[in-house]
Amino acid sequence: MIETRFIALSKLDINAAVYAAGHGIWQRGKADQYTASGRRTNLFYFMISGKRQYYIGGKPAFTLNPGDIIFIPITSCYRSMAVDEPHSEGIYIDFGLFRNGEELYVNDPFRVFHHMNEYLPHFRNMVDNRYDRLRLKGELYQLLSVLAAHEAAALHGNDTANSIYRAVLEMEKHPERSIDIAAMARTCCLSETGFREQFKRFTGGVTPMEYRNRLRIDRADDLIASGSFSIGQIADKLGFYDTAHFYRVYKKIRGATPRENHSS
Repeated sequence: MIETRFIALSKLDINAAVYAAGHGIWQRGKADQYTASGRRTNLFYFMISGKRQYYIGGKPAFTLNPGDIIFIPITSCYRSMAVDEPHSEGIYIDFGLFRNGEELYVNDPFRVFHHMNEYLPHFRNMVDNRYDRLRLKGELYQLLSVLAAHEAAALHGNDTANSIYRAVLEMEKHPERSIDIAAMARTCCLSETGFREQFKRFTGGVTPMEYRNRLRIDRADDLIASGSFSIGQIADKLGFYDTAHFYRVYKKIRGATPRENHSS
């Protein structure tokens, strides 16, 4: 798999495969969950009406409002929920990116573009032409180019997220791995103190360890719900010392034991 930044997409010779394009309506409280293994495709979503709340590591991260566009790269772990009455409405595009025959992975956290109402007709065109594969790809390439350029123009206004994105991405991909603050700080070209301060600023006061634990418990809930693993297997799979350690962290975050939380 080849990795790149979202900002660099307009400079690369890439191919795209659109897997799905459609118009969706979600009733209030309806949630999409990708907390166990993450997304299997890239996503563009245009918010037409209502609101959607996004959660990362079990913590509210941001809200999409009408006119907003979100790009979510493959493997991203999160949960989103319609939170406005009576429903939220939007257009989604699921797609893959490739370069030189290999899958291209956008090595960035989510990208949200606000006040992009002028691109609603563009999204509608993609849905209307979803069976015209050539035109659909052309529309997607244009959107990628425009938003990558928009990202470049806004880069200096997003210094905090930009400085720690590698660390956040690594946690979201591998929450089972132990946290090495010194190594993460070096990767982000920050001192350990600077890294901790930037991380808490990005997450609204959550420390790296708390963030990682919330990610692990989100995935634990999905694994428990699947019914395919014992608590011991889940604790081991998610990097806990033992089952007792898993129970302590779970109850601290959820306020109840796994059995109590999943008794229904």
